[in-house]
Amino acid sequence: DGRLYAGAGPPVAFGGLEKSARFGVQSSVAEACRDWSPAARFVAASLASGLMSTIVTAPIDQGKVAQMLGVSSSWRHAYAAFPCALVNYLAYTPLYFFCFDQIRPVVANDLVAGGITGAASAALCFPLDTIKTAAMTRVAQGGGAAAAGVVVVPFFESPWVVADAVHRAGGRRAFFVGFA
Repeated sequence: DGRLYAGAGPPVAFGGLEKSARFGVQSSVAEACRDWSPAARFVAASLASGLMSTIVTAPIDQGKVAQMLGVSSSWRHAYAAFPCALVNYLAYTPLYFFCFDQIRPVVANDLVAGGITGAASAALCFPLDTIKTAAMTRVAQGGGAAAAGVVVVPFFESPWVVADAVHRAGGRRAFFVGFA
């Protein structure tokens, strides 16, 4: 029905900028915390980077989900699924930077290391991304009745409540729908 690439514009346009900013924030915070222990510096830098990623990408992702569903998007709901997006990025970002630091010396190519790291981090965080997308789908539908197969959750709901709704809708496999 022509929806394969629906919603691809904003994430594609801003994805590279967000990733550059993520690395910049991580690097800047790590430098600012250079007197801290390596573990504390890593955690602080990764969490700051994950928070920045969530603030930047949450409204973009919300718009993408609305476009994919073929509904209009409102900026007043841009951060309605923020708690679920925050959990997703706060798990993904430290995992990404940890894996990147481990793989980079082995492959000696930043592009290859970034690709391997991104794929591994995305695969491990896929259930959290499913939770985020379920919350954003609910927001995009305006809080009304869900279409068949769509998880219904209230606005600003806890990620645990959304996870429970996803599980009730399809069991453990529901967290991996679309995983290829």
